[in-house]
Amino acid sequence: MKRELKDYILDILNAINSVEMFTKGCDFNSFSRDEKTKFAVMYAIQIIGEASNKIPIDLQNKYPQIPWKNVRGMRNLIVHEYFGVNLLVI
Repeated sequence: MKRELKDYILDILNAINSVEMFTKGCDFNSFSRDEKTKFAVMYAIQIIGEASNKIPIDLQNKYPQIPWKNVRGMRNLIVHEYFGVNLLVI
Protein backbone atom coordinates (compact mmCIF):
# COMPACT_ATOMS: atom_id res chain seq x y z
CA MET A 1 0.00 0.00 0.00
CA LYS A 2 1.33 3.41 -0.98
CA ARG A 3 1.77 5.77 1.90
CA GLU A 4 0.35 9.27 1.72
CA LEU A 5 1.59 12.55 3.13
CA LYS A 6 -0.81 12.29 6.08
CA ASP A 7 0.76 8.94 7.01
CA TYR A 8 4.20 10.54 7.31
CA ILE A 9 2.83 13.45 9.30
CA LEU A 10 1.13 10.99 11.65
CA ASP A 11 4.40 9.07 11.96
CA ILE A 12 6.12 12.28 13.06
CA LEU A 13 3.39 13.23 15.52
CA ASN A 14 3.19 9.74 17.01
CA ALA A 15 6.96 9.55 17.42
CA ILE A 16 7.00 12.96 19.12
CA ASN A 17 4.25 11.81 21.49
CA SER A 18 6.23 8.65 22.22
CA VAL A 19 9.37 10.63 23.08
CA GLU A 20 7.34 12.84 25.42
CA MET A 21 5.79 9.78 27.06
CA PHE A 22 9.11 7.92 27.39
CA THR A 23 10.89 10.89 28.95
CA LYS A 24 8.13 12.30 31.16
CA GLY A 25 9.56 12.92 34.62
CA CYS A 26 12.98 11.78 33.46
CA ASP A 27 16.03 13.94 34.12
CA PHE A 28 19.24 13.66 32.12
CA ASN A 29 20.96 11.37 34.61
CA SER A 30 18.05 8.95 34.61
CA PHE A 31 17.81 9.09 30.84
CA SER A 32 21.52 8.46 30.33
CA ARG A 33 21.42 5.33 32.53
CA ASP A 34 18.22 3.87 31.10
CA GLU A 35 19.17 1.81 28.05
CA LYS A 36 15.56 1.08 27.09
CA THR A 37 14.57 4.73 27.13
CA LYS A 38 17.66 5.82 25.21
CA PHE A 39 17.04 3.16 22.59
CA ALA A 40 13.34 4.04 22.30
CA VAL A 41 14.00 7.78 22.01
CA MET A 42 16.71 7.31 19.42
CA TYR A 43 14.44 5.02 17.41
CA ALA A 44 11.64 7.60 17.56
CA ILE A 45 14.05 10.29 16.34
CA GLN A 46 14.98 8.03 13.44
CA ILE A 47 11.29 7.71 12.55
CA ILE A 48 10.84 11.48 12.73
CA GLY A 49 13.86 12.07 10.51
CA GLU A 50 12.88 9.42 7.99
CA ALA A 51 9.29 10.67 7.78
CA SER A 52 10.44 14.28 7.46
CA ASN A 53 12.33 13.24 4.32
CA LYS A 54 8.94 12.43 2.78
CA ILE A 55 7.47 15.88 3.44
CA PRO A 56 7.43 17.83 0.15
CA ILE A 57 9.73 20.84 0.02
CA ASP A 58 6.83 23.22 -0.68
CA LEU A 59 5.16 22.13 2.55
CA GLN A 60 8.44 22.42 4.44
CA ASN A 61 8.79 25.97 3.12
CA LYS A 62 5.39 26.83 4.61
CA TYR A 63 6.79 25.97 8.05
CA PRO A 64 10.24 27.55 8.19
CA GLN A 65 10.16 27.56 12.00
CA ILE A 66 10.67 23.78 11.87
CA PRO A 67 14.38 23.01 11.44
CA TRP A 68 13.81 20.36 8.76
CA LYS A 69 17.48 20.01 7.88
CA ASN A 70 18.43 19.55 11.53
CA VAL A 71 15.69 16.95 12.00
CA ARG A 72 17.05 14.91 9.11
CA GLY A 73 20.59 15.52 10.32
CA MET A 74 19.80 14.13 13.76
CA ARG A 75 18.38 10.99 12.17
CA ASN A 76 21.53 10.60 10.10
CA LEU A 77 23.75 11.12 13.13
CA ILE A 78 21.97 8.41 15.09
CA VAL A 79 21.93 5.96 12.20
CA HIS A 80 25.51 6.46 11.04
CA GLU A 81 27.29 7.47 14.24
CA TYR A 82 25.32 5.42 16.76
CA PHE A 83 28.27 4.59 19.00
CA GLY A 84 29.42 8.19 19.02
CA VAL A 85 26.09 9.89 19.73
CA ASN A 86 26.35 12.56 22.41
CA LEU A 87 23.32 12.13 24.68
CA LEU A 88 23.33 15.86 25.44
CA VAL A 89 22.37 16.41 21.79
CA ILE A 90 19.48 13.95 22.01
